[in-house]
Amino acid sequence: MQFLSKEYATFICSTQLSKSMSANNLYAQIIINFQASLDSLKDHPDVEKINFVATLANADPTNLSLCQDFAYICIEKLKNVNTPPTYKKPILYAIDALLKKVPGGPYPLIFARLFAENGAAILRDIPNHEKQKIDFMFGTWGERNYFSLELLQGLKDILRRGMAVVTPVTTIQVG
Repeated sequence: MQFLSKEYATFICSTQLSKSMSANNLYAQIIINFQASLDSLKDHPDVEKINFVATLANADPTNLSLCQDFAYICIEKLKNVNTPPTYKKPILYAIDALLKKVPGGPYPLIFARLFAENGAAILRDIPNHEKQKIDFMFGTWGERNYFSLELLQGLKDILRRGMAVVTPVTTIQVG
């Protein structure tokens, strides 16, 4: 799949989207490119890719529907039981970059609700060696007042407690 260039993504997202069919196709293309860019973090979660995801998501912060779709995509990927645990930190870093690119934009409100509703599922199975970095990131969100301290404390508590992972036990019968 060919990705939109950063400049083209910014241009097409910042133009006024009319209700014409071509606008619907453009909207779909933006969503598809966002998903593909987010998925590319699985293979190599570097800063450039994370910033591109955030740039694409913030190209038109006045389009609330588009912002909500981007947020839902991130949360659904975090909640999905098939998401590799090592892929969760890059998604959270993409959310972090997204929040920082448009201070005062709609994302803190959208993600606050989604984090409150899905905190345990989002933070399930985070590898222990990544928890400290995520906890630190939550601290920066508090310093920047993206979310309430109660919400962040709840997320930190879930992260620190960890969620018990139920692993199926395979029994082998001998003789």
